[in-house]
This record gives sequence, structure tokens and C-alpha cells, in this order.
Amino acid sequence: MAYLNTAALRNAPELRETLQQSNPWAALLLPGVADAVLRSDWLAFSLRMDGNQLALVALADQAGPTERSGFARPQKPGEGPLPLLQVRGQIASAAMFRDLYRFYAAKDELFPERTSALILFENMMGIFFSGRDLTEEVFKELRPEIRLVVAKQQYDPKLGTPKPQIPAFAAVLRLRNPADFAEVVEEAWQKAFGLVSFTRGQKAEPGLILDRVTHRGTKFTVAYFSTRAEKGKKELDARFNFRPALAMPGDWVILSSTEALARDLIDALAEESSAAAKRPAASSLPNGVHSVVELDGTALAELLRVNRESLVRQEIIEKGKNRQEAENEQDLLAFLVGCANRVRLSLGGSDKHTLATLEMTVKLPTQQAAPPAK
Repeated sequence: MAYLNTAALRNAPELRETLQQSNPWAALLLPGVADAVLRSDWLAFSLRMDGNQLALVALADQAGPTERSGFARPQKPGEGPLPLLQVRGQIASAAMFRDLYRFYAAKDELFPERTSALILFENMMGIFFSGRDLTEEVFKELRPEIRLVVAKQQYDPKLGTPKPQIPAFAAVLRLRNPADFAEVVEEAWQKAFGLVSFTRGQKAEPGLILDRVTHRGTKFTVAYFSTRAEKGKKELDARFNFRPALAMPGDWVILSSTEALARDLIDALAEESSAAAKRPAASSLPNGVHSVVELDGTALAELLRVNRESLVRQEIIEKGKNRQEAENEQDLLAFLVGCANRVRLSLGGSDKHTLATLEMTVKLPTQQAAPPAK
């Protein structure tokens, strides 16, 4: 066990300034963490190793203020993040408890400086949701259980393969009143992609085509770029990584970057519902945990190797490195990422403390190929 006096951290001007910045994404994804560091008297760390298993626990003696991080605190027994979703080719999965209604209602406290990005977000959401009040008429309709998934894509050889290959990603939300609000979400989604197509058309770029497809009894909307005019289908433009889909099976909302991942998530949710009906699963998370993230380092390393040439070219152009340096750097990065076979991070706490736990299964160098010698 190691202890750190946080007064030294607070006295570092650059770090203090960074922790005090009002960043909406940091506040949403890491609720109370910066405040805990700024307000705590000490941080405690413990490291445990057992074979190729590693666990690091960090504990702060203060939790973030309730008014600033209460939107991530389960209020009732049984509340908290749902189980992680599992799909084909999965790279990462996350489950969070975030009351977006409380989060946005506290925006003036969380973000006293109204940035241009926040103003643009509010203006665009006002258009998509036909002027509805974002706090009372939009975010209030969402339940606090949020899940995220990132997965490797399987490309259809008939359509072609883009370069670089960008993984598919999706958010899975839950509606309180799907019968009343599902059409509102659908309308907002179609407006958003209509605007994207209009904007691209102004620049003489191809727009998105909207279509309706059905999977497992769920009819959902897909937007796609046509490949008819593409000559070399082996190396399509990066935009063909995206085939955005909105699916709403039951009371779920799936916002996916690809149709294939949306279909896989419909399957995963159906299987989860069937399993829960037979035997409701008890939460395996300790009380107070509000965020869980799991990463497959092997899958991520494979994706880095697939995109090696694109990443090497990017290093050469942006950082001025020669090809040998760029190749060595990318090979080493893929090797190191592959060593982290499985990584799991959980965040939580109570009114008295903030807790973070990092667990890792390490794939030792003898268990995977070393980076090629140069």
C-alpha cells in the first residue's frame, strides 16, 4: 500500500488548472474524479500481482460534491450499470450509470462558461428535437443505464473494403416511455442525417441514402453511401466505414455506426432478455460502482496491424519521421497493446470516498510474437 499527499498535486499550477477545467466529456465519463483529487487529503494505492493477473486499486478519501457528480450515483437498491454487452469481434465494452436528466439540469453548475461547442450542441439539438426542452422533454425520457460497444468490422466483399479500417461503435440507451418517445427519436435521427447529406451536397460530395430494414422483428433505419460509382472497391474511401443505424427493439435505443453492429446488438439484447426471463442475473458489481470498461488488447493490436500502412503514412506526414522510424514505432505499439490481453476498469465510490480499480490479464512476451527485428 502506498499513500500520496494530494497537497503536492494541488500546488502544481498546471495540474490544478487541468483538473479545474469544465470539460463536458470529462464530467460525464469521469464524474467526481477531478473534484476528488482537488478536495482529498490523501490518495492510497495498492498493487497486487498473481501470475499474469495484475490489479491496481486507487482510493481517495473524498468523493466529488453530490451536486456535481450525483447524476452518476445510483439512488435506489438494485440500481447501477447493467451487464456488459458481448458481440462478434468485440474490442471494447462499457456500462455506465448516468442520469442524463440530472446531468444536463446541472449544466450551469458543471459548466459555468458557455463554450461555443455547448451553444452549437444546444442549437442543433433544438433543431433535431423540434424545439423541445432538452432537460424536461428529451433527457428526462432516458433511463440512466447506458452501454457502449466497439467492435471490429467484417466488410462485405461485394461492397469493398475501406482504408483505414475504423472499428464499429454504438451506444445503447433505454427509454422510459418508448410508446410516446420512439417516434421523436426517429424524427431527430432522420433530421440529423438529412442535414449531413445537405451539407455534403453543398460541397459537391455524395450524401447518405436512408433505408428501412428488418432484423429479428425490429424495423430500423439505416443510412449509407452508395458504392456504385466506386471503381477500386478494394480500397474504398474512409467514409465507407460508416453505415449508421438507429434501431429500437422494445424500450432500447441502439445508435450504431454500422448496420452490422446494430443487428448484433439486437441479437445480444434479445438473448439477454431471454436469459433474464429464465433466471434474473444478480449484479456482480460492488455497491457504488457507476462505470465499468473492458478492453480486449489482443483485438485492438490486431486492428493496429491491419491499419499499419495507414498509420505509418500518417506518422511520416504529420510528424516528419522517416519510414523506418514510423514502422518501428507502430510495430512496438501493436506489440505492447497486445501484451494487455484483457483490461477492466471500474469507477465508483460513496459520499466519503472515490474508488478506481484496474484489472489486467497480461500476455507475456513468450505468449505472443515479438515485434519484428529491424
